[in-house]
Amino acid sequence: MKSRVKRSIILEAEVVPYNESSREGGRGPGIEEFWHLGAAGVTPDTTQEVQGWKNRNRHLCLVFFDVLHLDGRNLLNTRYEERRHCLEKAVRVIPGFVSPSEDG
Repeated sequence: MKSRVKRSIILEAEVVPYNESSREGGRGPGIEEFWHLGAAGVTPDTTQEVQGWKNRNRHLCLVFFDVLHLDGRNLLNTRYEERRHCLEKAVRVIPGFVSPSEDG
């Protein structure tokens, strides 16, 4: 009898604003400060034009921080290095849209 392979995971993640163009202070493309979420299209008031909304260089990016549960196994008491390894194997990087957090 073949064993069934489980494929379940609980990840810790956050949505952040990402700018494909240049960021404030002459910085190149990358994750912006939290308050730029409105300019990336996240705002509770859709009747007002948000500064930067027309700048299509800004969008949302999903950054993963940790693996909490994997294939029926609680990882909360597991060493960070092992959880980080699991995270890097689980997350398919799409530059500017999906990535694990910077390690360190």
